[in-house]
Amino acid sequence: ELSNVVGPQSDVKIELFAYALCDASPDTLKYLYMIDVKDILRTTSDTQINENFRENAFNSLSIQCPLCLESFPRGRMETMYLCDHVCCLDCIKQYYRGAIKEIGEPQSLSKLTCFQELVPISDDVKLNFFQYIGSKFSQWFTDERVLLDTYHENLFMATRDSQIKKCCNPKCPSFFVPNNNNNNRIVRIQCPHCQFPQCQQCSRKWLEDHNGKTCEQYAKWLLDNDPDDPEVQFLKYLNTAGMMCPNEQCKAVYE
Repeated sequence: ELSNVVGPQSDVKIELFAYALCDASPDTLKYLYMIDVKDILRTTSDTQINENFRENAFNSLSIQCPLCLESFPRGRMETMYLCDHVCCLDCIKQYYRGAIKEIGEPQSLSKLTCFQELVPISDDVKLNFFQYIGSKFSQWFTDERVLLDTYHENLFMATRDSQIKKCCNPKCPSFFVPNNNNNNRIVRIQCPHCQFPQCQQCSRKWLEDHNGKTCEQYAKWLLDNDPDDPEVQFLKYLNTAGMMCPNEQCKAVYE
């Protein structure tokens, strides 16, 4: 039967491989594809068959995942589209759950290529790659709609025209092109859909305190002074109106 499927092979090789299949677990056989059988048999020439062939063939039926170090049937391993690295399905799904959230700038898209190295996405493979990875995500994350939405939104942001902005109002899903010629400078712009004021460069909500500050300085300033953050305002209130517990072992501040 094996000879008919994989082509001419020595009787000894076929028999030893059949014994290896008999030793394999039901799970391994369930996910064993004929292309894997052909690969195992054809990588060993008839002149290289020795007493270790059966053991080596059995070991070849499974592959160790480099991330979790568990061994899985070949059919349950995922091979990267742009390289030859492989890992198990659970590990690659966990990797992509994190990678999807880190997509921002165009350079970050290479995080989608491989869990082990960043592979450049050349123009000649870009279309096929994103079609492939998109279909994989739809298959793997069918029940994780929020993650899929995050992927599509982040992918759009990473590949969009640089003039297109996403409104930073968490209640507004709109994208828009600022109606000015400020070339992405630190300047106040306004979403035409919800009228939310924001910085054209860093897309944070606009307060007059941004004037005279870089976007990095403004971000740090907001952490301690955001008038819309109830926790920040409560801490500021305690600093002015709170009292410290006189117990030396407590020192808690309260109203």
